[in-house]
Amino acid sequence: VRAALRIESVTAARRRNWPEASDVPLELLALGVEPGMIMLHFAAGAEIMIESECIDLIHEDLGKPPPALTRPQHRE
Repeated sequence: VRAALRIESVTAARRRNWPEASDVPLELLALGVEPGMIMLHFAAGAEIMIESECIDLIHEDLGKPPPALTRPQHRE
């Protein structure tokens, strides 16, 4: 499922190793938090360093999940 992460209360942001193609979706691998800073680590080494007054994150799904290929079999 494609998703978006919105970060509120941002006072500054920097990026490093950013892909040249702006329409390429990024795969978020890890999120780190230090006092006053949120670090987003993406596949292929891209990073965003965010300075923020507080941690205020909103995660939103942008689509529907793909159909399941198998269905669990439970005993009754």
